[in-house]
Amino acid sequence: MKKTSVIFNSIILSVLLLFLTFCSFSVPVNASGNSNSNNAAVTAGKMYKAGDEYDRRGDYQSALSCYQNAIKGGSTKAMYRMGLLYVYGRGVKTDWNTAAELFNMACKNGDPDGLAGLGQMYKEAKDYKNAVACFQKGMEYKSAPAINGMGVMYYNGTGVTKDSSKAVKLFKEAAQKGNFNSMRNVGLCYENGEGVEKSGNSAYHYYKLAAENGWYQCYMDMARLYKEVEKNNQKALNCYEKAADLGYVPAMARLGNMYYSGKDIVYQNYDKAKAYYEIAADKNDPDSMNNLGVMYYNGYGVKKDLKQAQYWFKQASLAGSEKGTSNLEVVNNAIKNASQNTSSGSSSNGKVTKKDLQKASETFSDLSEKAETIGALADSFESEGLSNAAESVKKWSNRAAIAAEIFSWFAE
Repeated sequence: MKKTSVIFNSIILSVLLLFLTFCSFSVPVNASGNSNSNNAAVTAGKMYKAGDEYDRRGDYQSALSCYQNAIKGGSTKAMYRMGLLYVYGRGVKTDWNTAAELFNMACKNGDPDGLAGLGQMYKEAKDYKNAVACFQKGMEYKSAPAINGMGVMYYNGTGVTKDSSKAVKLFKEAAQKGNFNSMRNVGLCYENGEGVEKSGNSAYHYYKLAAENGWYQCYMDMARLYKEVEKNNQKALNCYEKAADLGYVPAMARLGNMYYSGKDIVYQNYDKAKAYYEIAADKNDPDSMNNLGVMYYNGYGVKKDLKQAQYWFKQASLAGSEKGTSNLEVVNNAIKNASQNTSSGSSSNGKVTKKDLQKASETFSDLSEKAETIGALADSFESEGLSNAAESVKKWSNRAAIAAEIFSWFAE
């Protein structure tokens, strides 16, 4: 859907905010004493936790599945997190109508994080006025994602006057509530000297804090600091590998790209590139699927195989990769052309066909028909006393005629 067609317009948002003003956000779903409800809540909690882990690793399709099951048990956190997947098109196609429904569901069931989700959606649509309204309302109920979201608005100066110091204050407030994304944002502020005095050590502290608490993306930030600030490529590589070992899919894909190109902090190694791409592809990473297709299409580090290339491009396309879709069309045409050439007698797999034999016959026949020129050349050699050369030319002419006849016979 188009971003401008968000399901909640300003009037509906105003009504929603008015409704939420009278909500205490204190009654959890399935709060009855019914044992079945309690069991459902426990199951929902486990599924949400599993989805959260997959989400932070970048395995969005697995996260989506877990969130769906958690929502069946009434998990409002799963409603919020699944809504974000639809906002950003992670593991699914971007669908803001579905996202809005999920955020609204979370709000109605007493979770103010749903307001933060609505704020995120409006921010992406560049409707900053409504984004600020949602974040501010969420802040009234101490929603950490809403506090972080408002910090981003102040950091970027969107919907409000830019105020980096206020942004840092909000990021730190949300970080104290356990919001790992806010911890990373504090680190970015220290790294760039925005709202605080620039400090690589402080940036590293917050990145490390978030990373060790499961916000694996921050290992990539730590790697950047090692590479660009300390100029220590080995430590940077260790961070990428640490994130990959913990299951962070973007780190696997990044390592694959690094070994594929050999232009970063490692030497080119197609075997390692392929290995990382395969692991990431198994975790539903569309770019890695596409890159595997590229390797098989071009024969980089593997035997050229159009069928394998077709398979991976198709998987990438199904996973939402535009490059995969484009490359799938290319490889489909290549396979189609190869098939047509084979059926017409030509071959692209190294086997000799009748068409190849016929072409060879025509070539040698053409050479033998130039007898007058060849004869004149032989006479010239003999007149110069080069009898051996003259004899060789005559033999070459005769052999061309014989070769033409043989290839013609095989081609019949």
